[in-house]
Amino acid sequence: MNDDFIIKIKSKKFEEASILFKSDIIKYHDIIVEKAYEDEDIIYISFYKFMLNTNNKNAQLHYLLAELLTIVFNFLPNGYLLAYKYIKIARTLDSNNLSYKEFILLFNELPEKYLLDKEAIHIAREILTIDSNNVTAKNCLGKFKK
Repeated sequence: MNDDFIIKIKSKKFEEASILFKSDIIKYHDIIVEKAYEDEDIIYISFYKFMLNTNNKNAQLHYLLAELLTIVFNFLPNGYLLAYKYIKIARTLDSNNLSYKEFILLFNELPEKYLLDKEAIHIAREILTIDSNNVTAKNCLGKFKK
């Protein structure tokens, strides 16, 4: 089944692959990340863009594409910048999602600092109002206290 899914993506049968993907999004996302890490084929990005073209208001798809770009395709020119844009869209679509808030803080750690310090502090404080023990937010704020 997993091989069938990847074969559908590799042969650009995105419609067919999307049916499987929708049946268990996290499972198939993990398969994509694993395969993309192995072969670095940008066809997986194309698959996510296809999925977003059919459902552009799905915050989770934006988040998963940002994750894929960050984990596997950060070596591409503007890979992190594209990931930052997708995670910002995910946050706009679902502003209460804690995972999205935590993930975007990563972009303050990069040398390019796509997420400005002021924004990172604000987001970290937002996270701590929801989860006062959140390590990611505490670490973020801790680096500014020095």
